[in-house]
Amino acid sequence: MQETFRQYGIELPDALAAGLDSKIASLVEATLQLLQNLEEGKKLKEEELTSVFSTFGIELPEALITSLANQNPGVQQQAIELFSQIQYADDEKLPELLTQMLELGQNADASLF
Repeated sequence: MQETFRQYGIELPDALAAGLDSKIASLVEATLQLLQNLEEGKKLKEEELTSVFSTFGIELPEALITSLANQNPGVQQQAIELFSQIQYADDEKLPELLTQMLELGQNADASLF
C-alpha cells in the first residue's frame, strides 16, 4: 500500500499505510483518485480534502479544511503528507513537523492531534 501512495507524492507512516489495508477498497480507490488529481495539478475542494483526511483517520477543524482548499495543489499535497506524519509522530519528531506545517502557511499545533 505504501508504494501506491508514493506514486502520488504522499509518503505515509507505516502504521497508517498498514491501517489502510483494512479499509474498503472503493474508499481507498477514491482517495487514490483524489491524490492523482493533486499530482496532476488539480486543486481539491473542501469535501474532497475532508474525504482524504477521513480515509486516513484524521479529523481537522472546518476552518483548517477551508484554508487548505484555498491553497495550490502542491501545498495541499504537502499538508496531507504532513498531517498523516503528525498523527503518528513521536514527541521528538512532532515539533519539527509542526514547524513544517507553519512554513506551508497552516497554523497547527499539537492540540489538533
